[in-house]
Amino acid sequence: MIYYNRMDTIVNITKIVFDDKLKSFISEIKAGMSNEIDYLSELESASIHPQDNQAGQHYFRNYFKENKSSLNYINNKTQLSKQDMFALFTCLVIDIDKLTVWEDVFNTANIDDVSGNRPDEEDNRKFEFTCVCGQQIMDICKLECPITTRSIVVGYCCVRKNLISNTQA
Repeated sequence: MIYYNRMDTIVNITKIVFDDKLKSFISEIKAGMSNEIDYLSELESASIHPQDNQAGQHYFRNYFKENKSSLNYINNKTQLSKQDMFALFTCLVIDIDKLTVWEDVFNTANIDDVSGNRPDEEDNRKFEFTCVCGQQIMDICKLECPITTRSIVVGYCCVRKNLISNTQA
């Protein structure tokens, strides 16, 4: 388990408003795509070259882009950024109904480093996986919610941003 000191917090700024519209959006996804969400815990779901574009991270990134009008934003730019994607994927694994602000999200999630089996030599490492935000990654972690027992494959760059917010903290 990786734990972070809040003094070392790096903020993941999202434009998505944490409101009832977001909670409804996520609840509908959870109700209709439970198996697809469970697959996000598998390393294959994060493959750069997926066998099946109808599963895993690629599927959900496309779904979020196609349904972005279902969300409220703090400005007029509704194009989803990497930070927005990370925030939305995180909502898929946590119990969002009990939260009221983005800043509470990481209080309900744990991070595991799962990249320990990578080669020791940095030069031999290849980008084979993506974080939920879409960034290609080599340092792989899992973000898990013990309450829901769901998890997603993420990159170290995103999980070190151990706070999601709408404004600079």
